[in-house]
Amino acid sequence: MIQRIHRLKKLTIEVRAGRAIRRYKVVKSTGPDDLVFQSIKDGKKPMNDQNILKRYIKPAAAKLGLRVIGAR
Repeated sequence: MIQRIHRLKKLTIEVRAGRAIRRYKVVKSTGPDDLVFQSIKDGKKPMNDQNILKRYIKPAAAKLGLRVIGAR
């Protein structure tokens, strides 16, 4: 898990903004006390839990054939 988190520091994502595509670093702040799931814009706020569920946890669970219990 630690290796995967460190790998995130090197990744970027592409977000469509109209006809343009914006690129953001996946991890903005990499200090020992910084958040793992940071906001895309500036990395200072945590991501909304429902967004984390929808974008990351549910798709990963589906690929593994698992059900997410207690999630809306």
